[in-house]
Amino acid sequence: MANPGPATTQTVNYPTISSQQALQLIGVVKGLSVAAAGDTVMQVQSGITAFVPTVVVSTNANVTQATATVGIYTAPAQGGTAVLTTAAQTGQTTNAFAYVRAATAAAAQVSVPSGGSLYLNVGTTVATGTVDYYLYGYNVS
Repeated sequence: MANPGPATTQTVNYPTISSQQALQLIGVVKGLSVAAAGDTVMQVQSGITAFVPTVVVSTNANVTQATATVGIYTAPAQGGTAVLTTAAQTGQTTNAFAYVRAATAAAAQVSVPSGGSLYLNVGTTVATGTVDYYLYGYNVS
């Protein structure tokens, strides 16, 4: 067989992904008590002042909480923009279950002051219940 010539290398040039092109953790509340109605503050990650919410994950429930209702808002008492409209945690029955939902405001840009907060509002309660909440989205700050 004849020598086809010198060896060549082809390198793929992958584009650099910026923070606005990748899903990021916007905020987290671990151990949210669903035993009492009311608001719990979710700190928005440092440096994020505008984001497009896309996914809400709840997991690590300590008891069955399918009847508990939780929503995420930009102001207390279900005020401002509904990032996640209050709804039952259907399926949140074990600590191994992860409930993945689309954010309600997935088509809207949400603005918060630097170091701002969101509010998890518990409506219907479940005695002794706790759960972790994670909010993901695109940082457009």
